[in-house]
Amino acid sequence: MSIEKDFSKSLERQKNQERERATQLLSLLEVGVSETSDVIGYHGTSTEALEILLKTGTLPGQTRGNEYHDLGDLFVMPVSKNIPSPWFHENHSKDQPSEPEESEGYAGDIALRHFVLHQLNIPLSDKISHDIVMELEEERERPISISAAAKKFVKRVGEEKIEALFEKGLERKGVLLSIKKTALDKHGLGFGDSAGYDAKLQTGASGLTLEDIGGIRTLGKDGEDFIKRLQKIART
Repeated sequence: MSIEKDFSKSLERQKNQERERATQLLSLLEVGVSETSDVIGYHGTSTEALEILLKTGTLPGQTRGNEYHDLGDLFVMPVSKNIPSPWFHENHSKDQPSEPEESEGYAGDIALRHFVLHQLNIPLSDKISHDIVMELEEERERPISISAAAKKFVKRVGEEKIEALFEKGLERKGVLLSIKKTALDKHGLGFGDSAGYDAKLQTGASGLTLEDIGGIRTLGKDGEDFIKRLQKIART
């Protein structure tokens, strides 16, 4: 009986935490995304990633390190004038404006990949599968020779199903987040791609917390559906 009672209390606690986070996310959606003195950059992602934020209170970055990036790296389009020295790159002078819209294409790409993974019941943290989906996405855009792992993936899932998921996934537009300066109190900031056009917030295993997000903007129907889900959770 004690075990059942403890389990019931744990479920109730999780439900209350999720309700609180849903309310916080709705507040951030009301704020939206715009450049203020408190914003250091913009991050494009998916509603599937926001589901993780809703459940855990943190937004994960890269789920696996490689030769270019470390575990937890989260890519942002920087607002250089709001970032304290010594962070600097010649492609981001202090007087160069950085518009949130610059991250919209990235948000759509991530939304497509995350949708495909979610529909196949593959965790977003499965970096190998994520890379394969990204490879297949590239193959659809231009002729390339895909890897043996990607061919095996397509054979296992089915070519027709993969194509149908990609077609449906292209309707996903994702969301934009503005990242607050408070994130720099906890995480380092490095250069993203080799050209220096983006930056990476080095969140490690801890991820980005709700408190470090300044606002959220939805970009399509997937975002609108997520708002309805949040509203339902906040009411229960």
